[in-house]
Amino acid sequence: MKCLKNQTTTNNFFEQVLVQTQEIISDNIEKVWADETYHSAPNREYCQNDGHNIDLMLIATQGATPRYEISFDEQD
Repeated sequence: MKCLKNQTTTNNFFEQVLVQTQEIISDNIEKVWADETYHSAPNREYCQNDGHNIDLMLIATQGATPRYEISFDEQD
């Protein structure tokens, strides 16, 4: 993926990154962990529509005090 410096925000290529990732991996993408800069209506709609059924898990940007501790189990 090519991005032009100072001309692309994180929201503008979110869908493209997921499409390219899905081309590489054999399993369907079920969850995406991303910081809050990816939080937008188009990104949420992409994850939930067209049969994608992707859980968009948003976390705070760097520097913010976390409210939750993230831990993974055998399902994640």
